[in-house]
Amino acid sequence: LNIGVNYDSADINITEPLRAPSSILNLVEQVGNKDIITLSTEATLTYDTRDRIFSTTKGALHRFTAEYAGFGGDIGFNKYVGQVGWYFPLIAKFIGHFRAKAGYVGENSSGVLPDYELFYMQGYDSLVGYDRDEIQPRDARGQVIGGDKFGYATAQLIHPLLTEFGLDGFIFYSTGAIASSQPGAEPQKINGDSLRQSVGAGVNWNSPMGPIALAYGFKIGRKEGETAGSWEFNFGGSF
Repeated sequence: LNIGVNYDSADINITEPLRAPSSILNLVEQVGNKDIITLSTEATLTYDTRDRIFSTTKGALHRFTAEYAGFGGDIGFNKYVGQVGWYFPLIAKFIGHFRAKAGYVGENSSGVLPDYELFYMQGYDSLVGYDRDEIQPRDARGQVIGGDKFGYATAQLIHPLLTEFGLDGFIFYSTGAIASSQPGAEPQKINGDSLRQSVGAGVNWNSPMGPIALAYGFKIGRKEGETAGSWEFNFGGSF
């Protein structure tokens, strides 16, 4: 169990008001754009039985984080993020890996919930193959905004490629969605209609400089105007 206190002081400079999220415009209107204070406490509970951190072959990694902001300052919210993950050996050195993650954040009576404290699904720790703007909620003006709830799951089949160099290859399937019920947001829920999916392949390398991951995801059910997929690169972690 880890418990910490977070302090942040932010200045907001709105250069394009027509493209700014509604929550940011409302925040500046209510508290100004200088020295916007967030004071929060955060607790994280972790359960980790992996045999090793990189090139894991068995075990589980579960984590739950709760954050409360509102001990003074201008920002107030309750945020919860949970994840579960399992690794299990299969045949011929193949490893199965399943991971799921979900989160919720809501404004409380102690302050305002700005867009930068909402969730954005992008990068290796989400739906590989999608750009941020393709899956994020939008406000009534069509501008991309953060979500107040999200969920995704991914299943991987991993196999060592060059064991002596710490290089593993994998294929994956992912599905998930993000939604918002914030004022001014276009109605969007997490259900069968909003779930997006991708499949792909990649490599994890435990290099001398630290872990490096590279993957390409192909969209399933690609919509008009979307690309076929995209690359994701991560330094400091694995997919």
